[in-house]
Amino acid sequence: YGDLASTRRNARLLFTVMDLDPGQMQRIESCFQIPRVVVFAGHMIDSPGRLQPRFPQRLEKQVQQKIAALLKRLDAGIGYSCAACGSDILFLEAMLKRKGEVNIILPFIMSEFRKTSVDIHPGANWGKRFDQLMKRASRLVIASENRATGCVVAHEYSNLLKDGLAILRAKMLDTEGRVERFQKRY
Repeated sequence: YGDLASTRRNARLLFTVMDLDPGQMQRIESCFQIPRVVVFAGHMIDSPGRLQPRFPQRLEKQVQQKIAALLKRLDAGIGYSCAACGSDILFLEAMLKRKGEVNIILPFIMSEFRKTSVDIHPGANWGKRFDQLMKRASRLVIASENRATGCVVAHEYSNLLKDGLAILRAKMLDTEGRVERFQKRY
């Protein structure tokens, strides 16, 4: 995408210098389209015994479909997210189905993250799905080499890092960026 963005910038410069008809600029833009950069944050599947449901397992398919529809509407092609069980994994899988690029930002070391945010549902396949995403990610960033302590600061820092990386990427590619917080309660 970097080469494409550079070529588009050069085409724009040539277009301006050659004093061409402004109506033709749309043709140039259509030749060098770069996908939208999207940041995603959502809820994990409810832990067994959660008193107030937020994302019950039974809604996985429905949320999966809503995420896919949102990505299609946004024409998303580059995604940034964490990879917790639930909507994060659903988002990353949907991006890969779109043949998009996925960038995963974990708040702390992978073994701790997996223990606290992925493998929390006995008998579920979230761990296997997590492993597949790790293999297919374009980029994996570990925000802190520290262990999970139950403190929200690591997650807040990870979210800021995720947003910042996506914003920088969108600016570097001269494309639109979008932050989506998928936090609807069901």
